[in-house]
Amino acid sequence: MSQTVAIILAAGEGTRLKKDIPKAYVKLAGQELLMHSLRFFLSCPYIHAVLPIIGKGHDEYYYTLPLEEYRSNKLLPAVYGGDTRQESVYQALISLQDQSITTDIVCIHDCARPILDHHVMQDMLKALETHDAVTPYKPVYDSVMHIDNDIAVKPTYIDRTNLYSIQTPQCFRYNKILSAHLKLRDEFHNFTDDISIALHNNLNISYYNASHVNTTKVTDINTLRRLENDMHNTSLQMCTGFGYDTHCLAVDYNKNAYIKLGNVSIYCGYNIISHSDGDVLIHALCDALYGAMGEGDIGKFFPPTDPQWKNTDSSVFLEHAVSCLNKQKARIVNIDCTIIAEYPKILPYHDAIKQRLSDLMNIQDKQINIKATTNEKMGYIGRQEGIAVMVVANVLRPLHHIM
Repeated sequence: MSQTVAIILAAGEGTRLKKDIPKAYVKLAGQELLMHSLRFFLSCPYIHAVLPIIGKGHDEYYYTLPLEEYRSNKLLPAVYGGDTRQESVYQALISLQDQSITTDIVCIHDCARPILDHHVMQDMLKALETHDAVTPYKPVYDSVMHIDNDIAVKPTYIDRTNLYSIQTPQCFRYNKILSAHLKLRDEFHNFTDDISIALHNNLNISYYNASHVNTTKVTDINTLRRLENDMHNTSLQMCTGFGYDTHCLAVDYNKNAYIKLGNVSIYCGYNIISHSDGDVLIHALCDALYGAMGEGDIGKFFPPTDPQWKNTDSSVFLEHAVSCLNKQKARIVNIDCTIIAEYPKILPYHDAIKQRLSDLMNIQDKQINIKATTNEKMGYIGRQEGIAVMVVANVLRPLHHIM
């Protein structure tokens, strides 16, 4: 069976980014540039192995990446790159000869292009059935000018009619591109990509128009920021979480007895029996948010068996849930709460609860809906022995936290 290997180039320093770490480990949307490419290719069913090419001296960065879930035969041991891109690819191609798999196709990709598309990859691999190589390209639509370093030389415009920018990943028949690289060992060249090497060796190349996808390359701090904005606006997935909680009510004849709902004190002649302050609304809300984030439930972070949380104000729990959202660069779309209680009546406190939750989560009050209903005098809620809350939370999450 033919094997397809993705080679991810991550050996450069990226000096134009002006960061104190190599470019591959600069974070974009909360994740290292290299991790974006690794996650994509490792999740591809049509990619059988992934070979990272890292820089010498970059071990401290690469081996601290969160790769535990990918420790399998699909992720090959990293190979050190050379002083140039061409040398790095050559080292990768040679190293595949020593692997246990038989490589038929290689997809060579620069990790500086963190956005990849499954449909594009599948179309390009299909093109290799009749070609030696295939590359994505984009027509140049901007006006192009050549400006000489000598300011005395008048700038000249270049006809853009037949100009195209070449992208990655570039896919090849392994034996063809390996042979092309080997032929260059005795020649002095510094090719900036592998399609130019394929052209130099007269390989049969297919060109794939990738105008419909974002293949932006991170080259400096400005492209990093623009891509960050693009990803935040477009690479988001709506996730829904559901939370439910219930607590017992106990009659307290102290006129100052109260319960808390949504961090609002409701003086009603009852107490809630609970380990913390018993804010059943915030507890259900936290579970809904944790659920939408795939982070478990409130008990994972604040177990009721831990004495440090005894009588804790539940706003602490909600602040933690919101901090988890911020770490994922996720944002709340809306919250829908249903309070089920015979007593106390919620309507007089509706606006105060809504405003307090808005403040705690730093969202607009119109993103929060509060509803209340009775249990029609049935069960423990109907007997005023308890209260329950259900919450649905819709959250927009970056795709890299989901896939």
